[in-house]
Amino acid sequence: MSSLEAANKVVMKWLEPKNEQDQKRKKTIDDLCKQIDEMKRQHDKQVDEMKKQFDYDNHVLYQRYYNAAKELVIFRRAYYDLMEKVQQQNNPSSSCQLSPEIEYRKKNISVHGGPVTPSPSPSPLPQLIVIDDDEDVHVAKVEFSVR
Repeated sequence: MSSLEAANKVVMKWLEPKNEQDQKRKKTIDDLCKQIDEMKRQHDKQVDEMKKQFDYDNHVLYQRYYNAAKELVIFRRAYYDLMEKVQQQNNPSSSCQLSPEIEYRKKNISVHGGPVTPSPSPSPLPQLIVIDDDEDVHVAKVEFSVR
């Protein structure tokens, strides 16, 4: 017999009602156990609700930053296009351009969510990698944290 079983046997023997005072004591202990169980159920329910809310908020933030990363790529491309047009207007004879094939440039933008290849100090924060196929910009890394 293990010490835990022996302790349980002693407690159960102690809890056996022998008179009215023992019955009151057992009822009080039973009531306290019920209250503890109810409090634990309420706490677990609150924790589950908080986890659901956190997961939802995290998803919403991820979607916002995902969309912002896409817009950043589009904005950056538009900025370079505008700068090329301004440069062409100011110096039409200049052969120096930011991108020589502005009209024929592909407009593929891909944003990949998820884990990034491990760095020397990996961060536990969610990350987005924005890949822009322009010749002048290769990869932009966007990190965000939830506070």
